[in-house]
Amino acid sequence: MNPSEFQTNALLGTACFNILISLVLAWVSAFVIYGKVEWLKRRIAAPRQLVRAHIDFLMMTFLLGFAHYIIQGVDLSIPDWVIVLFCVGAVYNPSGFIVLAFAPQKANPQSTFEKVLLHAGFIPVTLGAAWVAVAFLISRFA
Repeated sequence: MNPSEFQTNALLGTACFNILISLVLAWVSAFVIYGKVEWLKRRIAAPRQLVRAHIDFLMMTFLLGFAHYIIQGVDLSIPDWVIVLFCVGAVYNPSGFIVLAFAPQKANPQSTFEKVLLHAGFIPVTLGAAWVAVAFLISRFA
C-alpha cells in the first residue's frame, strides 16, 4: 500500500517547510557570523545555535524524504498518526536550537516543565523514524 495522499503531503510538505526554514537560518547565520550585521548581533545571543538549527532542519528534511521513499518504494502501511507525530517532531526538534540562539540559558533547564519540553522534542521524531525503519525491516526480513 503506497502512502496515502495525506501521508505524501504531510511528509513532503513538512520536508519542504523544513528546507525553507533551513535556508533562512543559513542566511541569517551568515549575516550575523560573517557579515557582522549589528542589529542582528544585538538580538541573537548565540548565533552558532542558528547553524545547529540549520543543520538539524536539513537532517530532518532528508529523514522525512527518506521515510517517504521507503514507504512508497517498499509499499509499507504506516498509520497516519505516526506520520503526523513524525512531522511534528521533525519541526519541533530542531526549533529548540532557535530558542537557544535567543536564550542560551535555556540549554540548562531548571524546572521540571523545561526538562519535559526539552526531552519531548525527541519522542515524536524518534517514534516516527523508528516505526518506518522497523516496519521496513519486518517487511523484508521477518
